[in-house]
Amino acid sequence: MELVRERGQLPRFPFEQFRLCEKGYQQAEEKKVCWTDWSALCEFVSSLEDKAAHIVGHIDSKTAKEWLAWSLGELFVVACD
Repeated sequence: MELVRERGQLPRFPFEQFRLCEKGYQQAEEKKVCWTDWSALCEFVSSLEDKAAHIVGHIDSKTAKEWLAWSLGELFVVACD
């Protein structure tokens, strides 16, 4: 996916490209929800050989709330370089 970045903002993805990747992820046989803590997730993402922006997994609602105080459900984990 092509990243869109403006000065002083976090990277973001064009919605259409993200939705295509999300559909591919949802259809995949294996979905990753295997991280036990934040450092394990960071270690996993940094070990990826494919550094192009793509969805590599997701974290469930409970984990998103514990790690990030996110109360709106699960989150996708997107790797980008």
